[in-house]
Amino acid sequence: MQTTPSFRVCKLNRDEQKKVHDERQRLEAERTKILEERRRCEKDLQKKQQKLDQRKSEEEAQLKSEKKEIGDRKMELEKKEREASKGLQVPPYWKNKSGINFVATKFVRDALQKFMVESSCCTNSTKQTKVVSVERVENESLWQMYQLRRDILKKFCAAQRVRFRSLTTNWQPAMPSKAVLSTDINESYLFHGTSSKTARFICEHGFDERVANLNGLYGAGSYFAINSCKSHQYSNQYKDSPTWVMLVCRVVMGSPYCTSTQHNQQRRPPDNPATPGRPFDSIFAEHGVGRGGQQQHNEYVVFDRYQVYPEYIVRYTV
Repeated sequence: MQTTPSFRVCKLNRDEQKKVHDERQRLEAERTKILEERRRCEKDLQKKQQKLDQRKSEEEAQLKSEKKEIGDRKMELEKKEREASKGLQVPPYWKNKSGINFVATKFVRDALQKFMVESSCCTNSTKQTKVVSVERVENESLWQMYQLRRDILKKFCAAQRVRFRSLTTNWQPAMPSKAVLSTDINESYLFHGTSSKTARFICEHGFDERVANLNGLYGAGSYFAINSCKSHQYSNQYKDSPTWVMLVCRVVMGSPYCTSTQHNQQRRPPDNPATPGRPFDSIFAEHGVGRGGQQQHNEYVVFDRYQVYPEYIVRYTV
């Protein structure tokens, strides 16, 4: 039986329709897949953006924190610098700031003369001391190095809670500057006998432990006394005049080694067991204790030039 043309057309239409339907379904399925992929990509992008925003926020917060920390640190450093600068400022009563200023006030001369007379424990002529002139040393660089060293010792002793013997003495000059001495690290006025020429050199350049005598009883340090009669033994007369020369110095002993023996050939104090790897700051030989009990005067020995400030050159007669 032959198929009629109309039947073939209908069958062709159905086949075409099925193909179109299948293609439509395929396209719809592909569209759905594309939409799902798009949504997934959008979610991924959203997550990444959130992470980026979070990271950006964290970085901004960290940067802000770092800026604040830097600002705080800068302010702290500026404050420390101001404090350090303030601490290193020269005394307000200085006149010259770069050398030696002649002190003509009767108050200073009388205070130092009383200091020398009352601290003398010998029967020699130092009991008849007459101060002729006093020169105040106004060496800014030496003063600042001394102040810096003093502050370092003070901070170290406080931080380490170092306990040591106090060397405070009642024999001190009755001057306002005595009130600002740091007795908590054994700072005091002490005598040093010398010649006029050496006194000038010391006041210009400071003490120099590098040229100290290794054969000294307590090593190659700078020696000081609280008794003027002891330092007078090392003073020299000024040229052909009847005047003698002596330095009155500020000395920081810090944590001293209180010795009962001698320390010949030593360039520094013994090691301090309280601060391993670090020696004592000075040596103290007490009357009746040092040299096996033969010490006749208290002696103070430092091995760091910046622990001494030569403040006054005293010319006197005996």
